[in-house]
Amino acid sequence: MTAVIHLQYRKMPSFFFLGAPLYAFWGRSKVFHGKESIPPITVKLDRLEINRAHLSRFNKICNIKNRDKISLIYPITLVFPFFQRILCLRQAPLSMFNVLGKRIKIIQLRQICLDETLNIFCEISCVRIVSKGLEIDLSAVIGVAGETVWTATETFFYRGNFGEPDANAENTAFESIPEAKVIARWFLPGGNGFRFARISGDGNGIHYSKLYARFFGFERDFAQPFLILGNAINHLMDNGNINAISLDVAFKGQFYYKRNVTIKGVKTNGSHRFNIYSEGNDRPCVIGILNE
Repeated sequence: MTAVIHLQYRKMPSFFFLGAPLYAFWGRSKVFHGKESIPPITVKLDRLEINRAHLSRFNKICNIKNRDKISLIYPITLVFPFFQRILCLRQAPLSMFNVLGKRIKIIQLRQICLDETLNIFCEISCVRIVSKGLEIDLSAVIGVAGETVWTATETFFYRGNFGEPDANAENTAFESIPEAKVIARWFLPGGNGFRFARISGDGNGIHYSKLYARFFGFERDFAQPFLILGNAINHLMDNGNINAISLDVAFKGQFYYKRNVTIKGVKTNGSHRFNIYSEGNDRPCVIGILNE
């Protein structure tokens, strides 16, 4: 049986968004030895106080008004550095350079106040072989005084042949949206990729370097998905003070800078089905459901 790996932090790692690629390079693994070879990996940080300057920078770049409670998307910036740390480990399935974010589900059980002290726990919650590759679920739980207030599970994908797909391994696809209408449209400026990398913890060079992105076959650098979702949530939520809410999205394409972003969708009984498009691409780059 593989030994458990537990990482305990006393504070948020500084500038880890730049260090993550180095960790990934030094600790990269090129050979997949099977799901059973991946040990339980957990990360924990207790008694985190919200950095109001950091929150203010997030709100500003995502066009969110500063309030006495944080937005549904903001906690991703607190847990994503730990997701990256897990993916950097040699004991993780494969190199972090070969992984793509595929889907994320966020559940807010109640809103988090600015003066609350947070406890963060992250782990590998599932590994499965699918028809076109390997998927790994990384889960995060944020608690306050023993009460779970926010959770997220992000699915990361490694393309390749890893053997016979697991039974019922494929995630359920979203249904098409009938008679979708335009909800909002805005222009995505260039030059924000590195700024948002510092905020979100996602320091992948494809988000702020044209040459680096082109090296990996992309047209140019493109926005982190949480930058898009941070903006989109403003237009999807009728009331920013809702306590219990869930968001389930799949990432399908790239939001290139200096292009318009458009949300189309339909709302029924408090549930938003939506697609988010990047100008020049007829297919949605994000599809999702927001339940209020």
